[in-house]
Amino acid sequence: LSQKIMLGFALLGLLICVCTGVTGYFQYRDNLQEIYNSTAYDIAETAVSYFGEEELANYAALALGYDGGTVGEEEIAAVHASERYLALSAQLDALREAMGANDVFVFCLDLEVLSSYDGDRTDWEPLLYLFDSYTDPEYSYVLGDKSSFNPDYIAELELIGTTGERVDSLLISKGDYGYNTSAILPVRLADG
Repeated sequence: LSQKIMLGFALLGLLICVCTGVTGYFQYRDNLQEIYNSTAYDIAETAVSYFGEEELANYAALALGYDGGTVGEEEIAAVHASERYLALSAQLDALREAMGANDVFVFCLDLEVLSSYDGDRTDWEPLLYLFDSYTDPEYSYVLGDKSSFNPDYIAELELIGTTGERVDSLLISKGDYGYNTSAILPVRLADG
């Protein structure tokens, strides 16, 4: 009888340890994700603070004009070489590096293209870049470039694009560098 009681206590102790470990893991993971997400939003808010509203509107107008064919490659190349564009790019690079982020970028969102996703990312490019500070500069985008985005977050991007509000959900994906959390901070200009 004493062996059965001892075995029962050992199994109960093991069960308590496993339950505590599993519960602790999930709480730790959730807290860590929230900390990373909060940090990502802090980085985004800092990046936005580098721009004046009119300046950001001007870059957006140039990128949209380039995409629409009303702004030429020469004008875009001149902006890429301008002191202010280079200074802002350097500030974003320094922010990314100081915060240990993989990427800090500023983009315009094309809601029409975003909603046209059909499962093929080949020609689906809803992001129109103004600035990009990627870890590997060879793969960074510049003013006027377009790219796709993780299609798992189409609903969140549509909500951000239509309401101009942050989403509450965490944008977590597995990429080349492991798991990443993204923060998309919408910036609504006076003209919408």
